[in-house]
Amino acid sequence: MKTCVSPAFPAIAQAAGVLRTVISLPSPFGGATVRVARGELAGVPAYLIEAGELFARAGNPYVDENGRDWPDNHLRFALLGWAAARFDDLVNLPASRISATLGSPTASTAPAAR
Repeated sequence: MKTCVSPAFPAIAQAAGVLRTVISLPSPFGGATVRVARGELAGVPAYLIEAGELFARAGNPYVDENGRDWPDNHLRFALLGWAAARFDDLVNLPASRISATLGSPTASTAPAAR
C-alpha cells in the first residue's frame, strides 16, 4: 500500500483527522521544529510535515491570498524534500512506498504534458 507524504497545509491537516506525532526534530534551515504526524486521507495512510508558519498559512501551496508567490517557497519545498528523503530513517518507511504531494493528496503524480 502506498503512503502519502504532504506538507501539513491547513486543509490537508484538517482532512487527515486526528494526527499522531511520529517524530519531532530540528529544522535543517533553523526556525521551527519539524513535526512528522500520521493521519489518514481518503483511506490512505498519510504523514504530514508540520513546520510552523512554513506550511500553516492562508492562500494555497504556492501563492498567498493575493496571488503573490510566497517569498520562502524555496525553503518550504526544500524542507518537504529533506523530510521525504529521510523517511526511512525517520519513521522506518521505505521510499518505494511514498507518494509525495505538493498540493492535493489526490493530485496525479504523472509528469505534466509538454
